Amino acid sequence: MAWPKEMTLAKQHRRAERERDLAEKQIAMGKIGVIYAHDPLTDWSDDGIAKDAVLFLRTTPAQTLKALQVMAQRGFAYKSCFASPTDEDVPSGVDWLRGRHVLFLIGTRGKVPAPAMGTQFRSPISGPNAIHEVIERYFPNMPRLVA
Repeated sequence: MAWPKEMTLAKQHRRAERERDLAEKQIAMGKIGVIYAHDPLTDWSDDGIAKDAVLFLRTTPAQTLKALQVMAQRGFAYKSCFASPTDEDVPSGVDWLRGRHVLFLIGTRGKVPAPAMGTQFRSPISGPNAIHEVIERYFPNMPRLVA
């Protein structure tokens, strides 16, 4: 019987292979597998988006419901989110709060490999390039669209 660490490493290896295989298929078909949308109201064409894709959707707390609706309308199932601190005040809900963070919602459609145990980021994730670091670590090979 393998030790938990050995099992975790084996799962990380299998997940990396799955991500590479998916990326190769998407590249061969000229499809996009990772979308990073700066705003829930950003419009992007579904032409060229792979059936197996992941969406990272930046939103403010006040826009979270709209962002989840946009995600569902585009065929993505909500999986998780993380907060990222910001230097500017952002609306957190009409009159209730003024926050200093944004949210990044993560959704998938089709079969996209989730991060393997031991590779997940912990929220909050800070820094101006936080989202790009997450995408690069989770999906280093998949073709991307920044919308």
